Amino acid sequence: MSAEDPLLPSLQSHSTAQACTAWGSVFTMLNAAIGAGVLSFPYAFRLAGLALGLVLTFICAGLMYTTLQILVQAALRYRVHTYSQVVQRCLGKPVSLVLACITLTYQLGSCTAYMIIVGTTVKRFLVLQNLPWVFMKTRAFAVVSSSVVILLPLSMPRSLGALSILSSLTLYILIYLGILVTTHAIPELEKEKGLGHIKLVDFDHAWRAIPIIVFAFQCHVQGPIVSAELRDDASLNPCAKPGRVKLGLQDKCRLMSTICAISMSLVLIAYCVVGTFGYIEFGSSTMSNILLNYSKDDVMANIAMGGMGLVGIVSFPVNINPGKHALNHLYCWIFNKKNDPTSRSRHVLQTLLIFLVSLSFAVSVDVLGSVFHAVGGTAGALMIFVCPGLIALKPTMVRSLSIALPPEQESVLGPLPYDWWTLAKSFFLVAFGLLLLWNTLAGYL
Repeated sequence: MSAEDPLLPSLQSHSTAQACTAWGSVFTMLNAAIGAGVLSFPYAFRLAGLALGLVLTFICAGLMYTTLQILVQAALRYRVHTYSQVVQRCLGKPVSLVLACITLTYQLGSCTAYMIIVGTTVKRFLVLQNLPWVFMKTRAFAVVSSSVVILLPLSMPRSLGALSILSSLTLYILIYLGILVTTHAIPELEKEKGLGHIKLVDFDHAWRAIPIIVFAFQCHVQGPIVSAELRDDASLNPCAKPGRVKLGLQDKCRLMSTICAISMSLVLIAYCVVGTFGYIEFGSSTMSNILLNYSKDDVMANIAMGGMGLVGIVSFPVNINPGKHALNHLYCWIFNKKNDPTSRSRHVLQTLLIFLVSLSFAVSVDVLGSVFHAVGGTAGALMIFVCPGLIALKPTMVRSLSIALPPEQESVLGPLPYDWWTLAKSFFLVAFGLLLLWNTLAGYL
């Protein structure tokens, strides 16, 4: 991997990385998208109303698929492996520096959210113990102790290979969470004799729901990496024999588009189930972390709480690593330093800085939905909508993908004229991202 990549240099070189099958890529994208955001989906439906919440979820999922497809096709088109390389190749180094700032902000928010989740899980079990001091049962103690004892040591290693074994548990925990909210909500629905206790549409608060939904679907940093690791003879047909004819660029783009569509569809179904039944059960009292609505004596809920705590433990080092590399990229640029991936002291200091900033936010903010709203509506809007929209305006992105030239030879053929669909799609994505950003910032002013 290029040494100038600010985001994920800790990954193995793609020339030596193990190639991934098509279905392996589907589950990799699935695990990348699934995260803490699912806990706030019932709260997002409470803000927007059940019907409007479902509509917004489908719209956001469609837009997320569109922007993810743009990034993946750009990565394949320019033979690069990460989001930052795509941006630098399409939009230039100054914009890649802006992306580093955006990535750092986004990962700080993500790390804060996972600290809150792990701390909440630890607190749930601490209150059940006969501890000698009262302060040991407080949320602040649970967040600080769990972060220092568990999350900080896991954040220090550069290689995350040991955690890859646990990452597959995320899917099973999401399925269990869906079963939990469904089995609890159906008796409530029968008791209420309908949906009279919930709102179907609430336009006044719908804009607050969109950043939460956007945060939950984000997997754009991982998209180019997955496309780079896809085997050249990959196929979604389980009966296909390995070693068949290698895929051309156009075929590989189509396959990655299908992989993105399958993974986004599965995540969409799971999020809609959790959001719908969670909101139906608790109505106007739905909290931004749905698990806090359940009784402390509910065994199924406690198992789900422990499972989401495990998701937080696994996801925290995965999310802090892109933040560290973005911070290192900015440090090297501001102080005109050479990027030295072997510098242990710089790695430790940058890890501690991001850890302490995230910890300070996690201690002071106890509402998970507020974190998702702030991060999804600011850094998420720029990273997920604005940057891909600008990338789609790159002239060579509208060239037929059957013509794959090295970057230094692109000037031989020159760009093709823009088509109206590309222009409309690009301007809509940029406008939507900026509108979401403005609306989020206006809510805090």
